Amino acid sequence: PLAPMEGRPINFGVVVPGVYRSSYPKADDYAFLKGLKLKTVVTLVKRDEIDHEFESFVGANGIQQIIFNMKGTKKEAIPSSTMSSILDVVLDRRNYPLLVHCNHGKHRTGCVVAAVRKLSGWTLDSVVDEYKTYAQPKIRECDVEYITGFEPGSLTISSLRSFHGESSRFTPVQVRSFMRTVLFTACVAAIWLVSGSRMVIARDSITK
Repeated sequence: PLAPMEGRPINFGVVVPGVYRSSYPKADDYAFLKGLKLKTVVTLVKRDEIDHEFESFVGANGIQQIIFNMKGTKKEAIPSSTMSSILDVVLDRRNYPLLVHCNHGKHRTGCVVAAVRKLSGWTLDSVVDEYKTYAQPKIRECDVEYITGFEPGSLTISSLRSFHGESSRFTPVQVRSFMRTVLFTACVAAIWLVSGSRMVIARDSITK
């Protein structure tokens, strides 16, 4: 894991401007977090006992805390409905600045961040490398498999347009798919035109 610096939580990092990740914040981290002027905290774990200290911190600073009772990734695969609900919050710019965290900021948080990366058009190698950087030394193969198989198009995420910007109608994945279709169509048309020209030339040669 990435060691804390300047009072930051373990595994703290910037996902995108306005979105941060970390382990479960401790009292020593509150001063740093207060400086981020957080509007939302997304907690990916529901503890058996209420963390009154953290609850007081978010309440005193006007931060909305949204808790998802997300099971450990080693126990079960992340349900699509759960990931959709989480991303609906994380990708909504109205919730920024936002912190997403679990216990250690490795596995649950790592999978959510990986989903954001794939939605942003990152290559799979880059996404997995980032996951491993934060998850070390406990890299879970089940997480890597989930990240590899995660298909952004399989989820219904109402806030996706907000994340890419209101002026952006299409996601990077959709743009690449469209460009591949256009290129394929152009190639087929070119082949058809060349073939047609050759047929005309051959026919003219025969008639002569």
